[in-house]
Amino acid sequence: EAKVMYKVPNDMGPKTTQVRYNGSAACSGAQDTATFGTVKSATKITLTPPANTTAGKPLTMNGKLSRITDQMGIDGREIEIKVYNAPAGKSTTVNGNFSIKYDVPANKTGTVPVEAWFTGDTLYVPNVATASVPIKAPPVKVYLFWNNAEGRIGDTITLTGCLGRSATTPCAQPVAGQKVRFWADRGPRWHPSIQVPNFHLGSGNTNAQGKVTVS
Repeated sequence: EAKVMYKVPNDMGPKTTQVRYNGSAACSGAQDTATFGTVKSATKITLTPPANTTAGKPLTMNGKLSRITDQMGIDGREIEIKVYNAPAGKSTTVNGNFSIKYDVPANKTGTVPVEAWFTGDTLYVPNVATASVPIKAPPVKVYLFWNNAEGRIGDTITLTGCLGRSATTPCAQPVAGQKVRFWADRGPRWHPSIQVPNFHLGSGNTNAQGKVTVS
């Protein structure tokens, strides 16, 4: 019995294969023929979703189409993308790799369900992979107001600020639990050539009314 390792070619259908023994001083030569067939290979799609995405922003996700036999990427295959169970474009593999891009609507919440479909061909069986990406709410536009303050040298004074969603009314629609820092500018008395940095006066978290104080 003789055995050889042979990698199945990327070529479908039965092929006539010949095995031959050339013979030796003790034995005559011999040969035989048989049919060697190539059948479809199973496939795997791997998706690498981001930890989350933001409503109103683009979502990008990478993926790879591989064959099960040796885990090699499959080149030049079309991947159909579905988001929210609706067609969302196509991507062609390069060495098995592909990317998904989708603009998440600003009014969406929850998760973005993504599907990557390979419909199969003469060499490879079809497959599909799914992933869900949590949606973060978009950043809230806020406005910071603070009251002017003054004091004599050596005095300890209180600085007060207010964080809210209103652009015109301080503390309207307050935003609580956010850290606010107070800084002192070096002021116009310094010559531009003298690099004196701003300095930190203190910081605090806004309360339920959106207010923060530092003494």
